[in-house]
Amino acid sequence: MSLLWPDRVHVGLFSGHCWLQQGKASTEAPIACPQPDDYLLALDALLDKPSKALPPGSRVALTVSDGLAASIALPWQAELTETAELEAYARICFENAGIEVGADWVLATYFRHYGAQGLAYALPAGWLEQLGASLQRRGLRLQGVLPVSAAAYSLHACPVKQTLSLLLLREPTRITALVYVLGKLQACDVEPVTRSEQEAGTRLLRRLSVQHGDFARVDTWSPLGPEADIPARYIAASWPTAEIRTFARMAWC
Repeated sequence: MSLLWPDRVHVGLFSGHCWLQQGKASTEAPIACPQPDDYLLALDALLDKPSKALPPGSRVALTVSDGLAASIALPWQAELTETAELEAYARICFENAGIEVGADWVLATYFRHYGAQGLAYALPAGWLEQLGASLQRRGLRLQGVLPVSAAAYSLHACPVKQTLSLLLLREPTRITALVYVLGKLQACDVEPVTRSEQEAGTRLLRRLSVQHGDFARVDTWSPLGPEADIPARYIAASWPTAEIRTFARMAWC
């Protein structure tokens, strides 16, 4: 195979930790990303120093922080089938939840299972345009951009026989919870991390216990990866008998 054959790389953009994955090689950029433009600076830094040169035409797939996006569980509506209908419905759901998604945001909806709740997610159009322009200047192609909650919803293999299970996406500034019943999405919830993950996680799990009961299985993911991740002790403190599984950073890439 030619050494100039277009490649496929994956980029993760998260607060405090960004990476570019080329096969088994990884380039890291521990850059603080409090604002959307800082993520673009982090992307430029990663593309400027890949482990090996990216051939022209290489495809770049991105998984980004939920802090860059908006996402919400979308109750099933059998009568809605057209894309425009689903997007209008999603905007109503965002509005009812007090989540601002303007007309200048790119919105998508996805239903993984027929008859079950789906997910709507959106990213600012201006930010996506800047992202595309940055790749185009380097002769690269954008394969796709997914907030981590959408990537997890699309690909996470949750147990279909487990009555109630939970997936926690543990970012440095927020924890996103995806609640599953018999393998199908039931609800989403988010808790910001203001002082410590321990405090935020305890608040989130207390709220989930009231709403759904105790969870027998909890899956966790972090952009730090399981090797460098801080144990989520609040899970065992909330549900001592729960089975806890930690997923790799590239689990849904």
